[in-house]
Order: sequence, then C-alpha cells, then structure tokens
Amino acid sequence: MRALSADAAVVHPAARAAGRVRVPGDKSVSHRYALLAALADGASTITGYSPGADCASTLGCLEALGVRIARTAPVSREMILNYVAEHSLGLPKSY
Repeated sequence: MRALSADAAVVHPAARAAGRVRVPGDKSVSHRYALLAALADGASTITGYSPGADCASTLGCLEALGVRIARTAPVSREMILNYVAEHSLGLPKSY
C-alpha cells in the first residue's frame, strides 16, 4: 500500500448526489437555435443563449433580415430571447 502525500485526499463514493447544475450557453448551439427560431412560425423562446460577441452578431444579422427580437431578460447567463418571425426572412435592410 502506498503512503499518501500531505496534499493528497481520499474521496469515498457517495450513496447519492443531489443538486442543480447550470451550464453556460454554448456558442454553436446558440447559433443553431437562433437560426431555427428565425425560420419557425410564431414566437420562439430561447433560454441560456450565449452572450458572446459572435452570437450577438448572429442576432444582428437576423434583425437585418427582418426577424423581430425582443430580449425579455438582461444579457446574462439567463438570457431569454423571443424571436417573432411575423414576416418571412428577406433582404437585409441595408440592401
């Protein structure tokens, strides 16, 4: 049997674990959700949307194509977005 060093710890298996884990928004999944929501009829709500600059750029592009976006919570880990695609996607407003 090996001796443990002073900075080692022994972890014994637990009978059970409980709690909640909230993972941050994933960039690639956020892009896909935004695009699918823009193509869907009616309103879509997305929670946990990634707050990164590239994901914000995707939202800007969708807005330029005519998708209405209402942010119903502050930009944070709990960011909630509503996409209302009342009009079909069209040419960018600056076209």
